[in-house]
Amino acid sequence: MHGAANKGAGLREMRDGASVADMLGELDLPQEDTYAVLVNDMPVSIEDRPHTQLSDGDKFTVFPPIKGG
Repeated sequence: MHGAANKGAGLREMRDGASVADMLGELDLPQEDTYAVLVNDMPVSIEDRPHTQLSDGDKFTVFPPIKGG
């Protein structure tokens, strides 16, 4: 993948065929249930993260866990 745009992090260079799980690993984020992940504004389930490939120009969004009490 040539680059993924994100307002928070800018462009990220990834290898062709990189998955959502690969991107999370590059961002040093734990691959846990509490992160909501969207690709092109569509949710990607935890089960699908290793198998969902990213393409050039994809919009990748990660929402951190919401904590409170």
